[in-house]
Amino acid sequence: EKPHKCTFEGCCKAYSRLENLKTHLRSHTGEEPYTCEYPGCAKAFSN
Repeated sequence: EKPHKCTFEGCCKAYSRLENLKTHLRSHTGEEPYTCEYPGCAKAFSN
């Protein structure tokens, strides 16, 4: 069973784990909360 469903219009993804849904939602919002810690690197990531 996958009770955690994406609420974005046109998206029918569902997940059994809430953390997987949270990661998926970033694909819609463009949020990239994780940054590379290597000196001089400015890359950011969603997961």
